[in-house]
Amino acid sequence: MKKNSLLFSLFSIIYFTVSGSSHGSKFITSHGYDNCIELSNGVCRVVLEPNCGGRVLVYEIDGKNALYVDPEQNGFIPEPDTWDSIPSLHPCAGRFDIGPEKIKPDTKLFWLGKWRAEITGEFSARLTSQVDEKEKLQLVRDFQLDPKTSKFKVTQTIKNLGNNPRKLCYWSRTFATGGGICVVPLSKPNRFPGGYLNYADGNVMRFMPGLEDNIKVMDDYLLILGAVKLPKLVFDSDKGWLAYITKDDLLFVKTYDYDESYEYGEMAAVPLSIWYFENKVAELEPMGPWEWIDPKGESSFSETWHLLPYNYPENKEVDVAKINAKVTALE
Repeated sequence: MKKNSLLFSLFSIIYFTVSGSSHGSKFITSHGYDNCIELSNGVCRVVLEPNCGGRVLVYEIDGKNALYVDPEQNGFIPEPDTWDSIPSLHPCAGRFDIGPEKIKPDTKLFWLGKWRAEITGEFSARLTSQVDEKEKLQLVRDFQLDPKTSKFKVTQTIKNLGNNPRKLCYWSRTFATGGGICVVPLSKPNRFPGGYLNYADGNVMRFMPGLEDNIKVMDDYLLILGAVKLPKLVFDSDKGWLAYITKDDLLFVKTYDYDESYEYGEMAAVPLSIWYFENKVAELEPMGPWEWIDPKGESSFSETWHLLPYNYPENKEVDVAKINAKVTALE
């Protein structure tokens, strides 16, 4: 079985590298990294990076990447004995994690370690982590680009290789380019008086945050218009999507599964968080339900990305009805 699997992987690499020289799937060198996978359909281009954390480095249309990439990190592959000292902005771009945040196991092996990359189809690929022998966990990330549009599906599977059940969840940690405008649809009624909580000093949840010029609630939507006093915000949002208008005229939409029956492991029991750091980066963080994974079992959760042309409003006046119509049309 292992021999057949190896032969299939080699065939996939050869076939899709040759046949997908302009569109499709191929291995490339990108941002100082070898063994990256490019998925491209002529409309949208994606680059997956397996050398440091199993990330998405590029998600772009018209040559404009929606993800924050720090050029000083190009080729960044830290040694394991340095992992504890790595700053929070490393690694950059499209990261993913497991949670809940405050009680999760140590995920540095997944966060900074090397992953196995394989092409699985003309517009699809897989990144597989190393096995964390201490935690008895392994992660698999499957990526699927639509053949004709920017629709890009990401599925993370958590494998429990141990003999005891584990309660864990999916946690997206995507860095978008900085200085844009976040659009979050809010639940109605909402558990939070101001539509959101923010975190002070990392550990204090403020359910009655003070007024800020760059945070605005209108028509059951919360807008983050620019840098905020405290960068981490969490939301009671039941619509299963968020949107981000980048300063170079892109609308980055994430959709994800939401159900009122889900139990969420974030301290505020929410499905969505945004870390808006100065005007440098916006971390867009949908979360999956907190659920038990049986011994030798697995759990998967997906989110879907879309990228559309959209003029950034210099006056920061956002037509939320227009944004909602665009998101609804994607479904």
